[in-house]
Amino acid sequence: MRVVSFVLFAVCLLGPAWAQVDPAADGSEALTKVTLDGLLRPDGEPSSLEVTLPQANHRAWPVVLFIHGWSAKPEYYAGLVENLASRGFAVANFDQVDVFELELPTWERAGKTALDALSAAAVDPASPLFGLLDMDKLAVMGHSYGGATTTCLAASDPRVKVAVALTPGVSEAVRPFFMKRASEVRIPILVVGAEFDPIVRASRFARPAFAQLASPARLYVEIARAEHLTIADADFGYLQWTPLRFPFFTRTRRPAEVRAVSRRYATGWIEHYLGVRADSLGLVDGSRAAQDEASGSLSRYGTPARRP
Repeated sequence: MRVVSFVLFAVCLLGPAWAQVDPAADGSEALTKVTLDGLLRPDGEPSSLEVTLPQANHRAWPVVLFIHGWSAKPEYYAGLVENLASRGFAVANFDQVDVFELELPTWERAGKTALDALSAAAVDPASPLFGLLDMDKLAVMGHSYGGATTTCLAASDPRVKVAVALTPGVSEAVRPFFMKRASEVRIPILVVGAEFDPIVRASRFARPAFAQLASPARLYVEIARAEHLTIADADFGYLQWTPLRFPFFTRTRRPAEVRAVSRRYATGWIEHYLGVRADSLGLVDGSRAAQDEASGSLSRYGTPARRP
C-alpha cells in the first residue's frame, strides 16, 4: 500500500511535466488574443488576423500561421490553435481569402499578405505584438485547401521554416499547380492524410503530393479510419461507404482520437524543426509511425526512403 501511495504521489507531482512530452497534450501557458485589423484580402475586402499567444510577454514566441480549409472559418480550429499556443507559440488564424475561392494561387498570395502583416507587427512599436513574435521561427500549418496553401508557401516564401499540411486537397482544375508547388518544397514538411477521407481522397492528393516533395526532411502519416472534417473541431462521426470492404458501411474513428494523433505528429514536427523541443518519441524520423502503423493507429506512412 505504501508503494502504491508513493507511485500515485509521483504521478500527481510529475504528471504535468510528463504530459508535455506528448505534443498532443496542452501546455502550461495561459493565453491571450490580439487582433490585427486593417488588412485587405486579395479581392479588396477588409480582413483581420486573430493571434492567440501566451500571456507572458517576457520573450518573442515562435510563430505558426494556421490556414483554414475551403468554406471553413478560423473558429472551426479553435481547439488546435489553443493547444499550440498553450505550448508556447503565437498562432495566427488565417482569414485572408474568400472562403469559396477555388484559385490556389489566390490562396497563396493571401497567405503571403498574412505573413507580411505578422512581420510588420513584430517590429512596429505601436503594435500590441511588438517584440512578441519570433519571425525567424515561423511555421505554417493548414487543413484541406489550407494544407495545399501551406505547401505552396513552403515552396515559395523563404520566411517559412517548417510546414504541416493536414489532409491537403484542391479542386481538380488547380491540382497541377498544387503538385508543381509540392515538387519545389525543400524545407521540413509533414503531410497528414486520412484513410476514409471522402472529400479529398488521400490517394489523389496527400500521397501524390508527398511523392513530389523535394525536401530531405519529410514524413507522411495517414490516420487510420479517419475522415476529413475531424481534423477540425467537428465532434461527429460518419458511417463511411466502403464498397470494397465488408461490412460496406464502416464507422470512422472517434474525433478525439483523430485529433490526438494529428496534433501529436503536427506539433511534434513543428517543435522539433523550430528547435523548441527535441523529439523524444520518434515522431520525425518515422520510427513512431512504424509502431503506429503496426498497432493500427496509422493506415500507412512514408519517409524519404519509404513510399506510402
